[in-house]
Amino acid sequence: MSEARRKARGLKLAHAVMTVARRSGGLPAEVAGLMALGNKAEMRALWLALEDKGLVSADQRENYLDRGMDAVCAEVDAEAMRVIEAG
Repeated sequence: MSEARRKARGLKLAHAVMTVARRSGGLPAEVAGLMALGNKAEMRALWLALEDKGLVSADQRENYLDRGMDAVCAEVDAEAMRVIEAG
């Protein structure tokens, strides 16, 4: 995994989380942490299965992770705009 790409995704995620927290009043840290760990375990299992079956390479995984992060950030930004316009 490219360290620079991983860090870029992390920054995008942090921005998305801050946007959600500002709009929703936030979540208790324990709840957010448990949700994140559960999602991480599920996604890791999925990637391992895809790699074990030879369906994705390490480079393809990076590309999909980048695209996934971009899609989530776009969704968060769109929802934030909707809330701003409705408010």
